[in-house]
Amino acid sequence: MAIDYDRMLATAQRLIGNAGRTITLRRLNNTPTDSNKPWRGNASPTTPPAESVQISAVAVPPASLIQLGFRVELRDDVVQRGSQVLIAAPPTSGETDLGDFDEMVDSDNKVFKVKVLDTLRPAETTLLYFLEVAA
Repeated sequence: MAIDYDRMLATAQRLIGNAGRTITLRRLNNTPTDSNKPWRGNASPTTPPAESVQISAVAVPPASLIQLGFRVELRDDVVQRGSQVLIAAPPTSGETDLGDFDEMVDSDNKVFKVKVLDTLRPAETTLLYFLEVAA
């Protein structure tokens, strides 16, 4: 019996869309200002973002990741003040891989750095993203 991952994805998108909030993930433009000296980086990596995508997400307590089967070391510095853990559904359109996105902007336009982004991806279908973000 084959598992219908597309149906699971539709369910995840529906449930998180109904219970969650819309966030924007941004991948910054990290092209070096001087290609001869790439170690100096980009003078202004946030202007403009190279790519952004809106997705639905729900905030969860960090300990809930353990219940979902993720191996998390709960140290004093793992979840710092201003940090959040979110479960997000993949975008409904396109095949955007969110693994290299740098920032999250919440519905109040507050910007968070993406510290960790894990993926639940059985077979070839990404079902969920687990994000740890910090202000």
